[in-house]
Amino acid sequence: MERWTDYDETWTANEVKEELKARRAQLWCLHKDDIKGIWVTRIECTNTASWGVVWGCAGDFQSNKDDAIAFFGIIEDWFRQQGCEFVEWVGRDGWARLFPEYQKHAVILRKRL
Repeated sequence: MERWTDYDETWTANEVKEELKARRAQLWCLHKDDIKGIWVTRIECTNTASWGVVWGCAGDFQSNKDDAIAFFGIIEDWFRQQGCEFVEWVGRDGWARLFPEYQKHAVILRKRL
């Protein structure tokens, strides 16, 4: 987690851990014999809408592309069950290539659920 929080200077590793402990964030793990990738998600809400946010992710997704896409479908389903209208994440161009059904909004990827 330190590598992700080093890249995203908005949050420290301890702050992310506290959000997970308080259940304001969720940790998802893709594994096959060993860990292939993780996602940290959270739900954001306003008075009129709620949406799922991919807060951070790390892993070897290119060599596990099909598994990563299928697993992320489980996360999308969970967001739908929580009443989220869309999923949003800030990422690099590589994420846009891996998930082409998401619209690229500058560096923000968004998909209506």
